[in-house]
Amino acid sequence: MKLACFYPRSVFCAWSVSTGLVDTLTRMGHETLALPIDATSVSINHECYPSAEKLRSLDGIVISGPEHIRTQILALYPGWRKIAIPKVGWLHETITREDYGTLPVDEIRQLADTTFCPAWQDEKFGLRWLPFGVDTEVFKPDWNQPKQYETAFIGLIYSKRDEFLKRLIPHLKGITLVLGSVQVQDLSGLCVRETAARYAGELRKIKIFVNLTHLSQLAVTKVYEVLACGTFLITPAIAEHQNFENLKAHFYDSSRPEHLAESIRFCLEHESDRIAATHQCCEQVHRLDRLENRCQVLLSALGAG
Repeated sequence: MKLACFYPRSVFCAWSVSTGLVDTLTRMGHETLALPIDATSVSINHECYPSAEKLRSLDGIVISGPEHIRTQILALYPGWRKIAIPKVGWLHETITREDYGTLPVDEIRQLADTTFCPAWQDEKFGLRWLPFGVDTEVFKPDWNQPKQYETAFIGLIYSKRDEFLKRLIPHLKGITLVLGSVQVQDLSGLCVRETAARYAGELRKIKIFVNLTHLSQLAVTKVYEVLACGTFLITPAIAEHQNFENLKAHFYDSSRPEHLAESIRFCLEHESDRIAATHQCCEQVHRLDRLENRCQVLLSALGAG
């Protein structure tokens, strides 16, 4: 198929729903046009994007993260709904979240013929559940890689996480939790491919990845990335447990930071059990959650399945 794939150009947009999604579709034999959009800008250079006539010559359009780039797409293509080829959307966020309230779901759905959501509970809005996946060409284990860090978290420390850390740290008592972020840049800005490769490499150096509390009630992309790299994961439990269907991880109660500290200590002390579980979880993610599986669902919705 000849496809166009629109997605947000952002340091916060996960690899497997942006460049990695395009790479995977291409590996599957589809001629895929990568069309990143700066979701933070109201100024769009129309010359950087294909004309509506060019889009009509394609077999389908994938919109990854339509909630972030809907305004820009409609500015680029005022007659978007008249571009009569199959379109599929895949949300990046939950419909409701504690920081932004509720997304305009009806308006978002108008961008595509079928819209998928990564959160199981959002099917009630007329969406189809499609959990995140992982590009296993980038996120893969190296069982010979020495583990340099007992516990670590890689990602943004926003206020909710900062408050949680202040409550957690007194309970760690000798356990070092390394915090950091990974970005590779040159004079042109963020180097997306190099950043993804470096991030995966850092994940492989961690014994236990502690996924801090997050705003979205779903299995975030970090869950799949960590497990796919052969790293043990401890992540917050959420009410909508169906989001973790077919995923194996160690869960903690985010209202009890002392419980997380106890879990970290237990998993560090029981090394052989932890290593065995890590191998099992990694194999399962590579088999069930690789991005090719998710792409096949998207392609089926476009009529290629």
